[in-house]
Amino acid sequence: MTRDCYIVRDLLALCREDLVSGETRAFVEEHLARCPACRAEKEALERPVLPPEEEPESVQPFRAFAARWARRRRAVAAALAALALLAALLGGCLASYLIFDTPNLFAAAAGAARVLWTDAETMTLQQQPRVVLAKPDGSLLEIYMAERGFTELEEERMGALRVFTNGEGREMVLCSQNRYWCLWSWR
Repeated sequence: MTRDCYIVRDLLALCREDLVSGETRAFVEEHLARCPACRAEKEALERPVLPPEEEPESVQPFRAFAARWARRRRAVAAALAALALLAALLGGCLASYLIFDTPNLFAAAAGAARVLWTDAETMTLQQQPRVVLAKPDGSLLEIYMAERGFTELEEERMGALRVFTNGEGREMVLCSQNRYWCLWSWR
C-alpha cells in the first residue's frame, strides 16, 4: 500500500458526501482507476449497512435468566451483609452483657475506653440497675459510696457481694475485678 492509498482511503468518505474540491475528487478518481485495493474499499463503503440479525429465540430465555440471577445475587448479597451486621451487633450486645452486665454495647465500649485510657476513676454504664466501671483499685468503691452518703456493713459482706447503708436504705453491690477494671453491679 502506497502513501497515496492512505490518503485516498481517508478521502473516500468525504468524496461520498461531496465535501471535497474538484481537484481532490480528480486525484481520488485517478487513483481508483489504477488501484484495485482502494476500489474495493470504496465499494465496501457504498454497500448499505444491514441491521444486526435478531438473536435466535433460544438465546432470549438465557438472557432473561441471567438478568434475574444477577438481581437475585445482588439481593442475596445485601441480605447477607445485613445479617452479618445484625449478628455482629447482637454478638457485641451479648458480650457486653456477659462482661459488663449491661446489654448496651456502646456504653460498655465507651466506659471501658474512658476508664482504661483517661484519668477518669469511674464511669457509669447503666443507671437502672446501676452498673459502674472503675479503675482496678479496691478502695474506690468505698470512696464512691461515701460520696453518695453510704457506709459499708462489714458484718453482712458475702464474698464479692458488699452491702452499704445510708441509714434509710440498703444497697447491695456485686464487685468483680480484673487487671484492667473493677465492675460494680447493684442488686
